Amino acid sequence: MTTLDAVDETPVWLELNGTPVVTWMCTPDQLDDLVVGWLFGEGYIDRFEDIRRMRPCAKEPGFWVDIAPERVAAVEASSRRRILASGCGSVTAFLGSLADVPRRTGAIPELNTPVLRALFKEMFGRGGRYKETGGIHAAALTDGAHLLFHAEDIGRHNAVDKVLGAAVQAGRLPDDLILLESRSRFRTLFAEMTAQRQWGRWHHFFAGNTHTYTQAWSAGYRENTPSEYRTALFASWKYHREKFSSQASLRKEMADGKFLPVLPALGIDWQFHPSLTLKGKISRNYRLPTLNDRFWMPGGNPALLPESGWSQELALAHKMERRNLKIEISITVFNRNIDDWILWSPREGQSFWSANNITRVWSRGLEPRFSVAWAFKDVHLTWKGGYDYIRSTNQVALENPKMEKGDQLIYTPVHQAFSVFSLEWKALYLAYQHACTGPADGINEALNAFQTGHVRLQYSGSIQKYKGTIFFNIYNIWDADYLVVERRPMPGIHFHAGIHLIFHQNSKS
Repeated sequence: MTTLDAVDETPVWLELNGTPVVTWMCTPDQLDDLVVGWLFGEGYIDRFEDIRRMRPCAKEPGFWVDIAPERVAAVEASSRRRILASGCGSVTAFLGSLADVPRRTGAIPELNTPVLRALFKEMFGRGGRYKETGGIHAAALTDGAHLLFHAEDIGRHNAVDKVLGAAVQAGRLPDDLILLESRSRFRTLFAEMTAQRQWGRWHHFFAGNTHTYTQAWSAGYRENTPSEYRTALFASWKYHREKFSSQASLRKEMADGKFLPVLPALGIDWQFHPSLTLKGKISRNYRLPTLNDRFWMPGGNPALLPESGWSQELALAHKMERRNLKIEISITVFNRNIDDWILWSPREGQSFWSANNITRVWSRGLEPRFSVAWAFKDVHLTWKGGYDYIRSTNQVALENPKMEKGDQLIYTPVHQAFSVFSLEWKALYLAYQHACTGPADGINEALNAFQTGHVRLQYSGSIQKYKGTIFFNIYNIWDADYLVVERRPMPGIHFHAGIHLIFHQNSKS
């Protein structure tokens, strides 16, 4: 196994006109760029000449900087409000009014996607520390054709400030594009064994065992390489008659050597009319904290409790068939209660976000669905769609972040809809899915509504006792720009390919 060095991290302080203003946790290089870039970004200077004197400390990483007192007074007098901002390195605790933010003075560089990809590739190639450590953030400044300045740091904000500082010291005001790289790697190994058997005409039994091992690398984990091993046993029994069926299941899981509570579930289907079916389900829910929740630095909390609760669903489905045409319509109402909900937020006395079990959540909603299928010889066409109305509200009033009892959860849209068109011909399958997501509340600003499209192409076949599927997915095929969390852009167009193999043996009885 390859051994990688840990990313260097050092506290560096800054005193401005004799007053301490910030301490960074940063990678100890390009520190003068970091100081100048931070001063520029905070509005203390407009150009490098605005700094009257900058002296490094000889005994420890730190700087003394002097600027015009009226510049300091102007920044301190600006209408600033406290924000909840997460991130690595230095996190600004106050934000000025958007009306005071200077606007771009030059023309916006034309965005050429192939050129940007080439610039990102060049930036990756300059990542010397990433090759040594396996996890660090990087930033670069470009004019749209060439990389002008580049920096790496354990904090993404620090990397940006270093790039800005280098540009300001070179006499080039950063009115160009900033490329930001924040890479993480993970490895997941998954194994599953299942078995099923039928007794008599009405009873079906199913059992299985899963094993999952996950390991992750990121600058946010510092020198740690967190991992998680989970194994689970599950079993279910299904009783099926012509117009009535019921199913009960149990799942017992162990994570990193600790047993988790048993998760039961019970469901029923009752066809009380030739075209109408009533369905119901009740189950216990349990969600373990993620690796980021437990180990991200700063803010990870290894002592987090899992989220747990119960959910109930009730659905009414209508089915109609006419020759080669099948139409299905359903509507589902659901109710879920979750205890020990995990929320990242700054706690009292902290300047960074941390993960904590701080509230209870009540989620309920309505989910209409429809499906229209048409078949002719070897050709099958299907059109499916649905709409989700979801009210997920906080049940405990919070001060930080400010959330009243009954408020919709942050980053949780009330309205979502989707539609899927698929074509199946013999062993080939092609599908397109279009999803619409409504606006959602954030901590500091609302998230806009967005639309995405996804394509799937697959081929399925079998040889003796083996079945297999080869698939290729294109996600976000329209390369939409959207956010599901503030200041965290989601991936543009990306791809996923794979092979599924299944071994099966029919029982002689």
